[in-house]
Amino acid sequence: MTEDNNTSLIPIGSTALVRVGNSIEVTKKILSEFKKRELERIHFKGNLFSEIKEIGSIRTVSAVGNSEFQIATNEESSIAKFDTSSKTVKDRIKFSGNFECVAIDIISNTIAIASGKTVYITSNGSGQILQKLEGHTREINILTFSKDGKQLFSGSSDKTIRIWETESWKCANILEGHEWLVNSLKLTSDNKYLYSGGWDAFIIKWDLQTFKEVDRFNSGNIGGIKCLELTNDDRQIISGGGDKVVRIFNSSNFKIVAELNGHTDFVSCLSVSNDGKLLASGGWDGQIFIWFFSEQVLINSCQAHSGRINSIKFSNDGRFLLSGCSDKLLKCWI
Repeated sequence: MTEDNNTSLIPIGSTALVRVGNSIEVTKKILSEFKKRELERIHFKGNLFSEIKEIGSIRTVSAVGNSEFQIATNEESSIAKFDTSSKTVKDRIKFSGNFECVAIDIISNTIAIASGKTVYITSNGSGQILQKLEGHTREINILTFSKDGKQLFSGSSDKTIRIWETESWKCANILEGHEWLVNSLKLTSDNKYLYSGGWDAFIIKWDLQTFKEVDRFNSGNIGGIKCLELTNDDRQIISGGGDKVVRIFNSSNFKIVAELNGHTDFVSCLSVSNDGKLLASGGWDGQIFIWFFSEQVLINSCQAHSGRINSIKFSNDGRFLLSGCSDKLLKCWI
């Protein structure tokens, strides 16, 4: 599998590429052969590997290794691990009450659970609630930890983003700028900037040193943004939302690099493989599309689920893709 490193590959069509014999046709042939070799190196084909019936809608899936994922199911209100080697769900922790989104910090083994307007903090494995974070005035739609585990970010329907310091669990700052609910957050690899998206269709870039808005642009996602992704080198931003289109933007000037079409309903979730070669998109139409990222070539697509897909994630080594859906099915693809 791969991640979204457009620049990790020789850019197809780059004017910097030397033409052999000053021949455009020879150059095109070289580029075509290069692309063919790159595609042949991709082992992930998007074939169904396993399927498990859960109790309730699967809200969140996240990779915790090459062969293990964390899954959160809201009707049963549980968090568990899915092991690809045994194709089983294990180490389930049950909670009281429903929750809509979950974030996991692998460094500290801490789990943040959003239920309504409140964030609950628990230690992975115990299920004991350690902290209760309050302050949002409407429901929380998205949670994410910083990559060093020092901060937790929550985006809410109250149009704000709250930043919580994990050492004290106090709210360090509130980011205000969206005109409608916030449901997408993505941190840059160096933890210096945060991108946010919501129903107002704007993507806002925040400086986490000054806690100020750096820039914003309209994504063009009619009906609002449902999900955001970043490539590992932070050079490209990917959005999905109500107009059924996956858009790729250059993060330096916010110009559109590509528009990927195929979904027939909201694009609800995105995942880029760690090597930057593959992009997966899931939708409320139950479909999953797998794209060769640098070329925006569709590798595979399928009617994966009968309900709304809430979350998809590549394993760290890119061998597996996990999808969780409102149809209560957890599916693993290889």
